Amino acid sequence: MPEGAFIEIEGLDKLIKKLDKIGKLDYVKAGIKAGAVYVKGKIAKYPPPTAINKPGNPSGRWYVRGYGWRFASGRVSPVSEDLGGGWTIKTEDRGFTAIVGNDTSYGIFVQGPKDGPKGQRQAGHMARIGWKSVDTVAEEEKKRVQEYVFDAVRRAIGA
Repeated sequence: MPEGAFIEIEGLDKLIKKLDKIGKLDYVKAGIKAGAVYVKGKIAKYPPPTAINKPGNPSGRWYVRGYGWRFASGRVSPVSEDLGGGWTIKTEDRGFTAIVGNDTSYGIFVQGPKDGPKGQRQAGHMARIGWKSVDTVAEEEKKRVQEYVFDAVRRAIGA
């Protein structure tokens, strides 16, 4: 999934320079990683199932999360990718940047950014049935992620 949302911590670059002087950069990296793990847990949550996830709906087909489509005729589609389990964390910039991403083929349409060219953003109906976009999760969890980093800094300086 292309990057679509960012959580920036203002002044982090200055703080990193100061903590580097006292050999405490690993604390900041741990806080950034903890924030990423937290975001991963939030974005990987599925909304409640809808009618399309239950047998007997008028379409004659239903989608079983993690398995794929089932049909009243008994036919089964190929196995589905695992959107929730597909979220990963990658670190860059020596551990000062953490990227939470998902490379499932359909992830961009389910939880991609709200804005952007068609085919590179969340489909409107996915938002309406409760799927959170990457930018929605980033905005909702920004303060919590910042707290993970601030808590790590407080530990680093013994506060």
